[in-house]
Amino acid sequence: MNLWLKKHLYHLAVPFLVRRARRNNLCFGVSYHRFESAPGADPKPGMAVTPELLRRQIGILRELGPFISIDDAISEPRPDGISFVLSFDDGYRDNLTVLLPILEEMQIPCTFYITSGLVSGELSALDHDRRAEFCPPVLTLQDLKILALHPFVTIGSHTHHHVRLSTLNAEELEAELRASRDWFQKKAELEVKHLAIPFGRRTDVNWPDLFHAAGRLGFISVASNCGGHNGKSSTRRPCHFHRSPAPNTEAPDVLTGWIMGLCNARELFRRTPCLKK
Repeated sequence: MNLWLKKHLYHLAVPFLVRRARRNNLCFGVSYHRFESAPGADPKPGMAVTPELLRRQIGILRELGPFISIDDAISEPRPDGISFVLSFDDGYRDNLTVLLPILEEMQIPCTFYITSGLVSGELSALDHDRRAEFCPPVLTLQDLKILALHPFVTIGSHTHHHVRLSTLNAEELEAELRASRDWFQKKAELEVKHLAIPFGRRTDVNWPDLFHAAGRLGFISVASNCGGHNGKSSTRRPCHFHRSPAPNTEAPDVLTGWIMGLCNARELFRRTPCLKK
């Protein structure tokens, strides 16, 4: 599909998506990882954003509705109309040094999904960074504790080893989640209730096994990165929280359309899997 046609389709789709989201009080998750000093400075495409672009994207989305915390997003009542949840994955140090001042400046909450093995030092770097031969600084335990004390911040788990959970059997998957939860409890002195799966696609985990293990370990939400929206909150726990990775664009229609469903159009009307009682 050529670029002109893609932009035209976004332009046509956005008004419909916005009206639908307002009518149904939909919430949208928006995910990032780290920052770069200039566009293209980070060697891994899609991993980084400049601080200026993050501010612009937040400003575009905030014209449609407020940014709320993950706890507010999965609870009732939620704000009427459209709302957004901002999140950063993995645990890079610029989440503290660059992002936290932006959150304070713009007065918005954020969920940090932290790979506990990375902060503990058990992992020297994540595999995708090692393969790119680019390993930015990561949070230390003290950095994490500083973040956790901030009123705009919610800390969640991004597993312990950042493995593709679909490669694990049910017992191994639960052990991986437990290792992260226990590290947060014992070393960081934090109770984490929210989880984001590495890589984030539907095919990256066995969902029934994941919901079963996450529920047993006390997690109340599980975030994916497969796009889609979050409708009326379910009383079932854990619930599936849909997110979309933010595209590298300043175009309001493209950004809005992507976040509101065009990231993965198949997720627009797909039923959210929840743990059965």
